[in-house]
Amino acid sequence: MKLSIYLVALVFLFGCASSDSDQAIDDDLSWIENEDFKPVRQIPFKRSKDIHNEIVSNTDSLQKETINRVPVTKLDDVSDSDNVISKGVALCYQGNIDNGLKVLDDGYELYRSHPSFWNQVGTCYFLKNELRKAHLYYSKARDIDKKYSPPVNNLGVIFQRQGRDQKAMAAFLKASKINPFSLTPIFNMAQMYLKYGIYDKAYQKFSALKKHNDKDIDVLNGIANVHVQKGEIDKAITIYESMEFDAMDFPHIALNYVVALKLKGRLEVAQSIFDNINKDYLGNMKNYYLKVEKMLRK
Repeated sequence: MKLSIYLVALVFLFGCASSDSDQAIDDDLSWIENEDFKPVRQIPFKRSKDIHNEIVSNTDSLQKETINRVPVTKLDDVSDSDNVISKGVALCYQGNIDNGLKVLDDGYELYRSHPSFWNQVGTCYFLKNELRKAHLYYSKARDIDKKYSPPVNNLGVIFQRQGRDQKAMAAFLKASKINPFSLTPIFNMAQMYLKYGIYDKAYQKFSALKKHNDKDIDVLNGIANVHVQKGEIDKAITIYESMEFDAMDFPHIALNYVVALKLKGRLEVAQSIFDNINKDYLGNMKNYYLKVEKMLRK
């Protein structure tokens, strides 16, 4: 596989004798054309084009930056894309990782100078839970372009998965400094502040994101979470009620809304929303789903 990281020693053997069969060899190789040895012309990388235009929602301002934010139900549209890099990583997000890597592998000659190419290969291995390989490919992307922020952010996600939150936060901060216009590192920092109960800073980061798009449901969800943690349940519920009608299609939004409603004592509404959550799309939220279910029974 062209994407594999390994060292290869190429040994060319030189013959020291010739014979009358040289003409026969020439005839045998006559099918080979000089064109076969011309290098494939690579597609030049343009940072301004390093976004996903296949699916863009007005309720999610980060979808252009990461397919991670594209709903499961919409990933088919991306995996059918003509964009090789988007298609490959979308297949990986769908769980079809081997095919996703094959698509990326097939685009190697055209895109190997793109930091985004190696960044998405790293993401496929991250989704495969092969964190060491993911780290190597993110580092490869950084080596190609030090001013390309996504792999720095993604290294932060690896550190977070490994429980190394301090290093994760440093990576998110560095990614944000490399590209102050990138929203994903800001979102990750806000989530980290929320995790550690630093609510004022979390609110500040989420509010900054809200200025870019006041309908972004994950940003609104983050602000609502801050309110819930501070005991401001009415403010949180008001935010959830202001969201677009399809926001509850996302299990993490619906589950958080259910918690707020339960804390407010609106059990009937909470149960109704909980019952409509599609369990097929829970992903890594299964434990949270069970906790909320148990909470509703009390």
